[in-house]
Amino acid sequence: MFRTVTWLLVAFFCLTFTGFTGHPAPSGTDSDTLRYFFVGHAYNWQPGYSRVDPRVVGLDYSRFDMQIFGGDLNSEALKYERYVTFIDSCFDLRDPGTIWVMGNHDARNENVEWYEHHTGRKTWHAFSANSAVFVCMNTTLNAGNCEELDGQFDMIRNICDTITAATSHLFIFSHHSVWNDVPGLPGPWTYCNWQLPYWDANCTGDSATYAAAMYPLLVQAKQKGVEIIHVMGDAGVWNKGNMMVSSDSLVYFASGIDNSRYMNDPVLYASKPKDKVLIFEHMPEARKVIWKFHDLDSLYAAHQ
Repeated sequence: MFRTVTWLLVAFFCLTFTGFTGHPAPSGTDSDTLRYFFVGHAYNWQPGYSRVDPRVVGLDYSRFDMQIFGGDLNSEALKYERYVTFIDSCFDLRDPGTIWVMGNHDARNENVEWYEHHTGRKTWHAFSANSAVFVCMNTTLNAGNCEELDGQFDMIRNICDTITAATSHLFIFSHHSVWNDVPGLPGPWTYCNWQLPYWDANCTGDSATYAAAMYPLLVQAKQKGVEIIHVMGDAGVWNKGNMMVSSDSLVYFASGIDNSRYMNDPVLYASKPKDKVLIFEHMPEARKVIWKFHDLDSLYAAHQ
């Protein structure tokens, strides 16, 4: 179970903490090992208003301590509130173990108030649990909404400024690849569906890209003894999953799925590379995180 969980809220550039408790660890597992499920780009290409990949809907999430949906969960998620209501009915958006990252397909119809109503959170937020900090980052924000963009950046900067070695890991979940020019990483076009190389992390600097403004903050946190893991979900078309390490030993993952587009043709579906989801195993007392990409079809079959 989440032994200690606290939301990090930005108010006047200070962090305020309020507590809640997560759901129990899966039955039959070591309670000191927590399992985090991540899937990106999970909308369903087949007809139907729900438009969430049926394999993702059909998984048994009681086996995980956290489930992170890394953007594009529905191709038109905020077009109608009934779409958000359906997503909520599938994944319990107010569960503290559920994180829904905003992707371009989620956010392009605006209506962010429906996201906030059903989740009880902003589209960017953070919390601490089990000696780790988890950040839900909204990369659909841009300089057209400086208040939100700067608020998100201030949250991340405050976390990096105040974090100590008592925290073993800092997880950041986002949708787009915005880390162009991070030293040591391959070009995003080799693993992501769509990159935002000129995305600005804030509105206050002349050079505000992720690499120039945010990456140095994460390196600062790394130098305090905190392991940094950044996961993006806009993958799955060209590459089903990738792990990379920057020159400063920050760990980056791309993970997403796309094969629902072939589900009406079993022969074509069988010929495609398998969709993969990313599962982390976190051992807080050992300050250790291990990871593995899993075949979604096999995972779905095992949960039926």
